[in-house]
Amino acid sequence: MGGSWVSTGSQAARFGRYAFRRHFYQHAGFRIARTLDDSQDPPVALMPIINTEDQEFTIKLADVDAHMTPSTNTQLQQEKAVYLCRQLLMEFNTQGDNYFQTLLSACLETMQRHGSEFNKALDIGCGCGSMTFELSNHFQKIIGTDICGQFIDAAEKLRQNGCLSYHQTCDDSPIAKQPKLNCNSHTNGDTHMVQAKVACKFDQTKIGFKQFTWLPNELADFDLVIQRSLHRVQNKKAWLLRLGDIIVPTGLVIIVCTDDWTEQDIMPTVNGRLKLVETTKMQYKEDGEEKSALLTAWKKA
Repeated sequence: MGGSWVSTGSQAARFGRYAFRRHFYQHAGFRIARTLDDSQDPPVALMPIINTEDQEFTIKLADVDAHMTPSTNTQLQQEKAVYLCRQLLMEFNTQGDNYFQTLLSACLETMQRHGSEFNKALDIGCGCGSMTFELSNHFQKIIGTDICGQFIDAAEKLRQNGCLSYHQTCDDSPIAKQPKLNCNSHTNGDTHMVQAKVACKFDQTKIGFKQFTWLPNELADFDLVIQRSLHRVQNKKAWLLRLGDIIVPTGLVIIVCTDDWTEQDIMPTVNGRLKLVETTKMQYKEDGEEKSALLTAWKKA
């Protein structure tokens, strides 16, 4: 593949930061090999780049056909434009839905019950940052992280400007067709303009947004860590392992499960690092429907 170079010696240490560390994308290109046996499938799987599925793909070699293979990386699929439109609508432009406000209140109340400090917070799976902005009014510093680059780009623009306009073709956006959502928008032909605006006042110097595909070592000493991205990642356990390492002794980790995961699924991974102190069933509205999520609160073991 011409990338992902092997690290050895001191360069393989977990505290090292080099251009070829495995959590960075290294592939600048690829090589196409021709099989000697024409009866077999090509040894190289070709996958379309996100947001370019409709573009024609050709190989400039005679008598060679391209066999396109859909990517199994569900996280990468979140980089499609339709997902950004959906996320902005869900976070900033819904009527009657209260998931983020309910979660915010639950997290703050849990911290107060357990006597945690309100100095530094980490919001894992922050999306486009609506709840991160709200949390900034309760903490001295907060960092929002997400695996999706376009979500973080949108959050950073909202941090700088307080609002963001986004165009989406209605035919391509199933979320734009849902009457339950008020997108504060207007339609011009086939173009749907989504206007997102941060509802609360905030100090942009207290907020930082970063795209991470894992939890690096520079994340540390948080009073509150909210993990609310488990339903969006492929390897849940990998996102649970370091949670106990990045909080202060009096800190609190709140893990949000909107799928079928429970504290019993989380316990084997965090055992020895975190101890369960509280379990709450949170009721909220989404798309006008009553839904529930499991909130588990953890402290250092």
